[in-house]
Amino acid sequence: MVFNTSVVSELFHVSILEKLKDYRNSVGHSIEYVLPDIVFNELKKDRIIGKNEELLKQIFRILKTPEETLNELSVIRPSLGPGELSVLATVSSLTQQNTQSSIIAIIDDRKGRKAAEELGLERHGTLWIILQLKANNIVSKEKAVEIVRKLPYRGFHISEMEIEKVIKKIKSDC
Repeated sequence: MVFNTSVVSELFHVSILEKLKDYRNSVGHSIEYVLPDIVFNELKKDRIIGKNEELLKQIFRILKTPEETLNELSVIRPSLGPGELSVLATVSSLTQQNTQSSIIAIIDDRKGRKAAEELGLERHGTLWIILQLKANNIVSKEKAVEIVRKLPYRGFHISEMEIEKVIKKIKSDC
């Protein structure tokens, strides 16, 4: 799983970023969490997250963004930011190198998700991570609902209808 800045930031600020380690330990197959170096550097600029650089290094493997792929994507997707482009470039490169593995872009930005889809890349976002943590009993049903309800107050763009749909999934023991 290759994470974008906004997803890591959301998970950090709702105090469940460290739960990714528990999730990795709870599932029966190998999971690796990756941050492209561009995303890692963006996160270090955040005044609160930046103080937790060691935590990021414990959870994520930091990879150099493949520059050639990044440059190609920046030409065909000029509206995407450096973080989204680095995630897409890293996922594209890893997918080509590891055809047997499932490489997932963890990205919330609408344009970034659309670009991932058009590139044929598997993508999910913050809500999917929360559902996975709940489904594997890493976070409680109550905590998952609380997190989802608070997302819009933190600037997360989500409709009330989508919130209710996700909460319904959580309550039905996703």
